[in-house]
Order: sequence, then C-alpha cells, then structure tokens
Amino acid sequence: MATTSVKAVSFSRHGVMAILAGFVLRLLFLLVTPFHGFDTFAYRHWTWRLVHEPLGRFYVDDGQAFPDHLPGDLWLLKILGEITRVFDPSIDYYSRSYSIAIACMVMLFDVVAMVSIWHIGTYFSDSDRAFRYALAYWLAPAPIFVAAVWGQTDGIAAGLAVTVLALGISGRYPWAMLVLTLVVLIKPQYGLLAIPLMVSWWHTSDRLWKSWIFQVAGTCAACLALMVLVCVPFRVSPIGGWGEWSLIDRVRLANDLYPVSSLGAHNVWILANPFSWPPDDRHAWMFGFSRYTIGIASFSVVVATTFWILLCRWRGAVTMVLASNILMLGSFLFLTRMHERYSFPLAVLSILLATIDGHYRRYAITMNALIFANIALRFAWSAAEYRSTGLAHVFHQVWLIWLLVLITVGAFGWLVWEACRRKEPTQEARWQLPHRSRP
Repeated sequence: MATTSVKAVSFSRHGVMAILAGFVLRLLFLLVTPFHGFDTFAYRHWTWRLVHEPLGRFYVDDGQAFPDHLPGDLWLLKILGEITRVFDPSIDYYSRSYSIAIACMVMLFDVVAMVSIWHIGTYFSDSDRAFRYALAYWLAPAPIFVAAVWGQTDGIAAGLAVTVLALGISGRYPWAMLVLTLVVLIKPQYGLLAIPLMVSWWHTSDRLWKSWIFQVAGTCAACLALMVLVCVPFRVSPIGGWGEWSLIDRVRLANDLYPVSSLGAHNVWILANPFSWPPDDRHAWMFGFSRYTIGIASFSVVVATTFWILLCRWRGAVTMVLASNILMLGSFLFLTRMHERYSFPLAVLSILLATIDGHYRRYAITMNALIFANIALRFAWSAAEYRSTGLAHVFHQVWLIWLLVLITVGAFGWLVWEACRRKEPTQEARWQLPHRSRP
C-alpha cells in the first residue's frame, strides 16, 4: 500500500513538472523569437477590422490581407480582440504583444487537446499511462513550434478535433457532430472526420437504419442551424441562395489562391521540384490529366479504402481513430495545393491512436518527427531572418526531402496495411463503442 502511494505521488510530481516545462518552452519561444512575416500581420489586421468594422464587411478585400479564413476562425479573433480591449482600451492590435495574446489562446487549446487525450486514454488503460500520452502531445515539438515560433493558430482546430473524437468514443455523436461543425468552420480539412464518425455511429446504433437516419437528420439540422448562426453575421450563406457569399465560395477562393502542386508540403508532389516554384496543377500533365485531377482521383481511392476498413474491419474506437489518421495523411500526401501545416492534424491524431492502441506507438513517434521536420524546414527556408544565416541551406538538400517523403509514404502504407490486416485489436484496445460498454 505504501509503495503504491509513493509511486502515485512521484508520478504526480513529475507530471506537474512536465506540464510546467511545456508552458516554459512556449513562453520562452514567444519572448525570444520573431513572429514570421505576413501570417502574423494578417491576424493582426483581421482583428483590427473585426473589432472596428461591421462583420458583414469583413470579406470585402481591403487590399492589405486577403480574408481567406472562414467565420469560425474569425469569431475567435473577434472574441480575443474584444477581451483584450476590455483590459486595455488603447491596445495596438498590430503590436507584438497582441501576437503573444493570440499564441496564448492557442496554448489554451493545446491544453484542451492534452486533457482530451488523457480523458480518452483512461477508457483504454490506467490513468498514469493515459497522462503520459497526453504529455507527449503537450511536449511535442510541432505544436510548440507552430504556436510559439511561427505564430499560427493550427492548435485551436486540433484541440477541438480531439474533443470531437472524445465525444464520439463516448457515444455522444450528436454533440460530436456539432463540435465538428465548429472545427470545419475553422479548418475545413477536418470535415474528413465526419466519415469515421458517421460510420461509427451506424455501427453502434445496432444498424437500425430507420432510427439511425432520423437521428442523423436531426443532428444535420442542428449543425446547419449552428452554421447559420456563425456565418450569417459575415453575410455568408452555409448553403447558398442568399447572403453575399456562400460558404463554398469562400472555401473555393482560399483553395484557388495558389493553384500549384505543393506549397512546401512534403508529399508526393514535391519530389519533382523540392526547392523551385511548383508547377500549376491545372495544366495537363499525364495522359491529358492535370495534377489536380490525378490528386483527387488518388485520394478518392484512399477514401474508398477507408470506407472498406470502417465497414469490414471494424474493431471499435481504434478503427474510428485509425481511419481518421488514414484520411488525414492520405489527403496530405496525394492532394495538390497542400501547405506544410496541413500535416499538423496528424501530430495529435497519431498520438491519440497510440493512446488507444499501443501497437501504433512507433507510428506516432515517426509522424511527429516528420511533421516537425516539414514545418521547421519550410519555416527556415521561407523566413528571411533564418535563411540569411545559411542554416536553411545546410538542411535543405534534395536527398533529405526525398528521404522524408519516402518515410511518410512508407508510414501511410504501413498504416493502411495494418488497418486491413488486423482483425482484432490488442487487449488494451478491446473496449467497444458506445460509452455504456465501458468496463
């Protein structure tokens, strides 16, 4: 009894120290590194407009920072801008201090992701092991780098996405879909999570089509109502037909800003030209098909394979999270117009998969290393203050880019193979959906 108590206290002390270390690392980078160029200016400028101008005029381009983000992201900047103005009515939204405030907001959502990973992990193993996986995300280099060095907000959507999967794993699918609606209005790529969520919902509804369809219809109506509440103030219509812009128009405009094969993403399209400006993906390339079309066709195969895995290799919660990883990694590898930060969702999804089934632990480590390498190398190459030091040229070698891409493709192939081959989960991942079946 005494030994158990000592171990619990010791682990608690180490856990608190690890959490504090994560905070210190983030704050240290926030204070000593310059935020990068246009991305930071865009957030500052958008906040100023959101606070001082009517929301309905936001999507009227003023020529300074094209508004290529969706209303969900903008509401977060609006709320943060109003809160900071309460504490400091004379705040300068173009100052470095406000960029630090944005990074602190992202840090809060990193905490949300960490807590959600721990919460999910307690269903499949003991609390200590779940906490260690949660700390793995908290101390992972990619989330720290993106928020504290680059000044980007990818951690917000990632934190909410883990919450979506946590709700799905506990059997609360309507709530999961509502939160997913908010996530999609921040980062549209997370809409892919709807596929494993819906199939999982069908599996756990005892496959009663009539009752399942009625539940799904009611949930879709609630999600549409939420979209209307979020989008209408910006004069954006979720379904078109009214409003100055439709939601699809805003997504298409952002997607068409750079119609090239790869924007720094270490995927299959960067292999031909790692450091030169990528070719236009709309031009005919192979057998009369454009790169864009080939990318869509390749990813369609990934989606079809994922459907088969969800339907024929269903093993409970592990399959839902496994399918989420396959879809996100497949979209990053095979679709064109991918940024390097489009790999960021895998930083949290891979750790979540390892939390549920320890068999995927090495996959999580590999993916987080690859994601950090892609993001950090791209940042060092594009940021003039780092490129001028010559350090970027040391690491930007063609062979290194090829190696990183081939390892990523290999990890994707292994993930699909494991999903198709393994019919039974490990003992620690045998818990099945929904929440009522938790041991």
